[in-house]
Amino acid sequence: MGRWLLRFDGTFSTGSRFAVAALVIAGFGFGFVARSVAGGSSGAAGPVAQGRIEADLPARAAERGPALRAAAALPGLAPRPRRATRHRHRPQARPEPAVTAEPVSTPLATPTPSATPATTVAPPPAARRTPPAPRPTPSGTTFDSSG
Repeated sequence: MGRWLLRFDGTFSTGSRFAVAALVIAGFGFGFVARSVAGGSSGAAGPVAQGRIEADLPARAAERGPALRAAAALPGLAPRPRRATRHRHRPQARPEPAVTAEPVSTPLATPTPSATPATTVAPPPAARRTPPAPRPTPSGTTFDSSG
């Protein structure tokens, strides 16, 4: 029996799918016939009273909503008084330092230029940092997100 209902990969065979579809259609058909033979109108609802219809409607909205009695003024939103003239920011003058006696400077010995230029050694290149090695995966089951 399992040979006729399932394929080798475990899915339903075409014949079993048609059999299930036929059973569902037959069940709907028998239910329709049984209901129509029984009179059909016996299951229909009778007239509904006017009071029940009005009870199901939402309540009427109030003619006037609630009134606000008092509210605090919001100072941040109040209009600010404007000045008649525009004010520009002017930096204040800094006082100059007091004059002191000039320091006596001594002449410095300047090196005499030589005929051969001095050789300069280039600094060694900076060592590159290698990225840290990835941590090893824990033993046991691993997650594969490749899909």
